[in-house]
Amino acid sequence: MKRVYSFKIDEELWREMKRHPYINWSEVIREAIMKRLSKEKESRVGYAVKLHMEILSRIQPSDTDITEIIRKYRDLR
Repeated sequence: MKRVYSFKIDEELWREMKRHPYINWSEVIREAIMKRLSKEKESRVGYAVKLHMEILSRIQPSDTDITEIIRKYRDLR
């Protein structure tokens, strides 16, 4: 299902667009919106990775063998 979205542009931009009637302006706008949304998604992923790395940098290394802890809790079942 497609939705209609309206927006306003100034007179000068409208005149310039009219000089290029062969351009599918709806498609240009759709591509610009998709590009922006993609950038937003990338920036959120980038932020999540940065936050993850920050958290990992705060974790102190341990001499404890994690396999022993896992085995202990599995045996308790």
